[in-house]
Amino acid sequence: MPVPTSAFGVVVLVVMLVPGLVYGLVRRGLRGFQYDDLTVDARIAQALVISVALDAVYVVAGGAWFASLVTFSGSEVAIQAPVPLSLAVLVGAVGVPALLAALRHSPYRFRRNETAREGASVRTSTEPSRLRQIARRMPLQLRRTVYYDSVPTAWDWAATNPSQRLVRVRLADGRFVGGFFGPGSYVSTYPEPRDLYLSHQYQMNDDGSFAGPIPGTAGLWLRVIDDYIVEFLEPPYTATELQETQDG
Repeated sequence: MPVPTSAFGVVVLVVMLVPGLVYGLVRRGLRGFQYDDLTVDARIAQALVISVALDAVYVVAGGAWFASLVTFSGSEVAIQAPVPLSLAVLVGAVGVPALLAALRHSPYRFRRNETAREGASVRTSTEPSRLRQIARRMPLQLRRTVYYDSVPTAWDWAATNPSQRLVRVRLADGRFVGGFFGPGSYVSTYPEPRDLYLSHQYQMNDDGSFAGPIPGTAGLWLRVIDDYIVEFLEPPYTATELQETQDG
């Protein structure tokens, strides 16, 4: 999509896309990726639908006020009161869609407080704080009922673990390659194809066990295809011992 260069083009972009894009960003952060998020075209289509719906509400609620602040003359835009207009754009294009997405897709829901129904005389061995006592008497409680994660794939979850570890890969022909994933290593994540760079390559025995760092290794790059099996292993030695082994 080309980037608008005129003031009119910027206004059209903000009105037609930004509210829907903000809604989608908040939704993905709360509920994770869904099937409709896999392509850019689907995301833009969703953003357009949501933006048009919100814009229609804004026009009905404040169209006359907006028309008094902005005048169009060909491709030029004249703003009469920039500060109120900026606040309105911030609220309408960012605040409202973010709030709607949070209310619709939040994993937290109000549930009936069964403890309050049974009575407030319930005591525990450890006396709760005053705030907890008040919360227990409320008829409704805010509880997390649904669990989502914004990490799009299991590969992203496993490969981006910050811990230093050994990686063993069984290739399609049964051979093993591997090395140490530590400082200087890199892994690609969604939506890019899976590939892996290990800062230190290890010699591998036929049974898949590690024989030690290859002398003079500068790392190993590997594209992880579907026929490969990747294992992440905790090293059987401390970080100091590992550094001494790699330094020779």
